Amino acid sequence: MTTTAYERHWLTITIPNARTEDVNAYIECSGCCSRCDYAEEKRVTFTFFATDGSDTIRLTAYGKECEKLLNHTAVDLIEFKKKDEWPEFANIAEILKSKPTKVQIGPTRAI
Repeated sequence: MTTTAYERHWLTITIPNARTEDVNAYIECSGCCSRCDYAEEKRVTFTFFATDGSDTIRLTAYGKECEKLLNHTAVDLIEFKKKDEWPEFANIAEILKSKPTKVQIGPTRAI
């Protein structure tokens, strides 16, 4: 069976051990190329171990997919990470652990 770079697969998963440190906020300024509060480019990722009940796989959600999984906008997620306080994450982690979520995965050209 041959796969292509555009092939996608759907998995129904839970995320049993979601942690705040698995959410990464990238804040870059095009002027100074450093992290700053006046950044023009802001993006978030969420790297986690997912299970479908039979096996475990490590996945990373980017941008809009990250926002969907965590039920917050990228701007909100960045603010949570800046403050290093996110007491509501315990509720998010419990939902990710107990509620099956359907995700689309596929090959990527980036490492």
